[in-house]
Formats: sequence, C-alpha cells, structure tokens
Amino acid sequence: MSPAPRPNRFSAWVYLSVTLLLDFGSTATSRSADLPPERLKVGVVQMALGRTLADNRDRIVNGISKAADRGVRVVVLPEAALRGQVRDNPAAIQEAIERIRQTARMHGVYVLFGGASHSSAAKNEQNWIQVVGPDGRDLYRYDKIYDQHRAKMPGIFEIDGIPCNAFLCADRWLRGVEEIPIQQGARISFELSCNFASEWVAPWR
Repeated sequence: MSPAPRPNRFSAWVYLSVTLLLDFGSTATSRSADLPPERLKVGVVQMALGRTLADNRDRIVNGISKAADRGVRVVVLPEAALRGQVRDNPAAIQEAIERIRQTARMHGVYVLFGGASHSSAAKNEQNWIQVVGPDGRDLYRYDKIYDQHRAKMPGIFEIDGIPCNAFLCADRWLRGVEEIPIQQGARISFELSCNFASEWVAPWR
C-alpha cells in the first residue's frame, strides 16, 4: 500500500468517550479498585503523512503529547503512520518505535499505531500494528495478513484490564480477523485504516 502524501499538517482532532458494556454490580461507587473502568477517553490522531520516517515519527510523538494534555488515556493513530517514502533502515524504524515508547511512558498513556516497512525477503510493503502500554512496554504486535498471508491471526491485549483487539484496513474482509477475538472476549475492537489516494472522493465545491 502506497498512499500519496497528504498536505503537511494535522487535520482535526477527534476525542471519543468509549462506554464499556461491563457488569460491575450495583453502583459505580461499590466497584473494586482492580476492576476495569466504566469509561475510557480515546484520542484519535488524524495526521497527514510526511515524506520521511523522521517527519512521521515526530508527528506521532507530537500527537501523543497533545492527546495526553487533554486527558486522553488511549491514543490511536492511523495505519502506516510510521513510515517513509523509501525503504527505511530497520534500525531507524526501531529507533523511531523507541521514541514512541518513551513518549507513551512519559505521559502514562496507551498508544496504538500502524507502521509500514520492508523485510529483506518481501517485495511489497508490509503493514503492522503495535500497541505500547503506559509503562512504555510493548503489549501487542500484529502483521497485516493481506500483506503477509502467513502472518498470525491477531489476538487479544488489555487496556486497563479491558480485553481489546486491533486489526488493519483490508483485513476486515477476513471475517475471522475481526470476529474471533471478539468471540474470545475482546470488549473493544480497533480498526486502523489508510486508503489509497484513488479511493478518496473529491470534496464538493
């Protein structure tokens, strides 16, 4: 997938309050401290792609910081947010991911972001999701099956004790990718997408 670069700017910020359909008993005040929260504040960073890996890394880090300043607990970024326009050195990608981990730890937030890279054997770009916890540790990694037909099925990870799953764009066509984790207990499902430029509809004038 090679979406055309968008203008160098962030578009509108969207903040969602996700209500969880969990049975906590009689009242919220009687909940045990180790039970999952009834609500999570989720920040969706709608970012334009830059031309270099460093550009996109910095936009991701800036987006995490802005979301955290608004009291967000979970920061979600698009598919392939961490990428460049050429084949990036794997070491440079890992350095960029480490910056994201550090930012998540600094602000105490969960971060879900997509990336794109080439393996030594792959002829096409491969997309993936990574989830980082508020302590900066990796919680989840999933490679897009559309790009890698032998990739593993996505599983479940937890956000503040709440089972979740996440997948990428075209993998929604594989019903099991979306539905099996929910059958396994996921209460929140995240889909990260980034369309080809040809799929965008021209704005009305």
